[in-house]
Amino acid sequence: MARKGDFYPFNDYKVEDDVAKIFFTNTKREKFEILVDLDILNYLKKINHHWRASYRKKADSYYAQTILHDEYLIGYYKTKTPYLHKMILEAETKKDQYIHHINHNTLDNRRVNLEITSNKNNSMDRNGQNSNNKSGYRNVCWDKNSKIWVVQIQLNGVNTRLGKFEDVKQAGKFAEDMRLKYYGKYRGTSNKFKHYNYTKIILEE
Repeated sequence: MARKGDFYPFNDYKVEDDVAKIFFTNTKREKFEILVDLDILNYLKKINHHWRASYRKKADSYYAQTILHDEYLIGYYKTKTPYLHKMILEAETKKDQYIHHINHNTLDNRRVNLEITSNKNNSMDRNGQNSNNKSGYRNVCWDKNSKIWVVQIQLNGVNTRLGKFEDVKQAGKFAEDMRLKYYGKYRGTSNKFKHYNYTKIILEE
């Protein structure tokens, strides 16, 4: 008897040099590519499950995930619906540990793009602003009382104001520079200000 999920065998894929691209198309006809190393491709072909790009609202990103049917695999990975990045690192992450996709492509599951990090670092190293952000720039908000743009970031667990600006783009650039200064490699990425210089900084008094 066919089991639920057996109608979807292992995905189509393509090998380019030392990287495999696993293809997935969702019900909206959106196409995704999941990247893995060749030894992982061989393992996934062997266990013969279908992989999909699952959207996680909290992270606003897609992650490679499957539904396991084999009882041994379910026991080994301690879940019926494992994420591929956790399977690859065989991660039994602690409460304050997460797997970080270094280049921010959460469907790129090559080992070179995965590292176990803390929740603090993983949260710092994200793309874009919060969903309720009105400025269009991460760490920039509007102060209604002062009628000015404010840059604030988390330092040692505390929201800290670092500057005030009349121009929102200047505030956005300053915020990006402050993330680089205080967060280092976990600052997140942005190409908005590649050739932009800010002026007329109004620092917090």
